[in-house]
Amino acid sequence: MSRYASRVIVSSGDEKYFPGLVVGLASVLERLPPNFEVDIVIYDDGLSARSRAELERLVACSRTKSTLHLETGFSHLGRLPVARHVNQATYSRLLIPDLSIELERAIYFDADMLATDDVSDLLVMELDGATFGACVDRDTPTVETGVPYSYAALELPPDRHYFNAGLLVIDVRAWRDAGVREGTMEYVRRWKDQLRCPDQEGINAIGGDRALALDGRYNFQVSGEGLAAGAIGDCTHALAELRRAAIVHFTGPKPWLNVWFGSPIWRVPAARWWRVALGSSLISLRTRIRLASIGAAMLVRETMRLISRTWSSA
Repeated sequence: MSRYASRVIVSSGDEKYFPGLVVGLASVLERLPPNFEVDIVIYDDGLSARSRAELERLVACSRTKSTLHLETGFSHLGRLPVARHVNQATYSRLLIPDLSIELERAIYFDADMLATDDVSDLLVMELDGATFGACVDRDTPTVETGVPYSYAALELPPDRHYFNAGLLVIDVRAWRDAGVREGTMEYVRRWKDQLRCPDQEGINAIGGDRALALDGRYNFQVSGEGLAAGAIGDCTHALAELRRAAIVHFTGPKPWLNVWFGSPIWRVPAARWWRVALGSSLISLRTRIRLASIGAAMLVRETMRLISRTWSSA
């Protein structure tokens, strides 16, 4: 077992999500205070040697007192039910309590998130006895909407908060003592045919009653539903929320994989993502060129798709 600091920032990813992972990590490290002491843990769920080396270089170049730990992700360890857009990598966050018995606090962030402000306060904030802190999900804010297939059978209050698990502030000992991992694994096996966001749903069902609702600025979701609504309606409120966001979460289209035409709720955060991707001094020039190439190919592909749809509907 590796030696860790008492607090860690954790993420996971494979090669497909490497662009999101390296840009997200750079955005977090750029905004932490100088000499801030925190270890970085990345669960490797299929990263190439080149990508692992870039992450090591990035952490070493940051102004924080950080050590990178590359750990084996869940994809290499077991098989649990998945659904639609997610794979086994989603379960890697359940491994956090195994890192160290002395570990006290962990921030987990998905590889499709971007920090737009300093998030160091999350590592020192009081959780007031909660197992974890998270933001209420933008599109499914209650248990009734988040786990509609199971809440009645489990006798969960339908109006209880349903949390998005892309950003978790974890009291590691409390999480371990509450059996969140074991309970989540049991949950996804029981409801394997109805799952939409597997471990997120299990974490909510098992630990949501002991969770602390965080300010929504720590997980502003750029979701497909929100983009569609913004494209045809008034975006004023959503844009005001976006301006105060500390973390943007691309729960819908990913900036390195998709373009969403027609919505300012997409253009603003996507432009921020690309400014980090192409301009961060923490990311090597070689990787920035690699990201630019991915972006150019994506833009051409999506533009041709839009033109094709326009012609076919004319």
